[in-house]
Amino acid sequence: MGKLADLTVLAEDFTRVDPGEIKDIPVMATMVGGEFFYEKE
Repeated sequence: MGKLADLTVLAEDFTRVDPGEIKDIPVMATMVGGEFFYEKE
């Protein structure tokens, strides 16, 4: 307990797309220090 995570939520599973297409996956949300920093509307 008491630990925070930084993470990114992507629109697609990056393990299931061609490696050259990973950069094109839309970012849906990012969390920094346990709080949402960005959420796509």
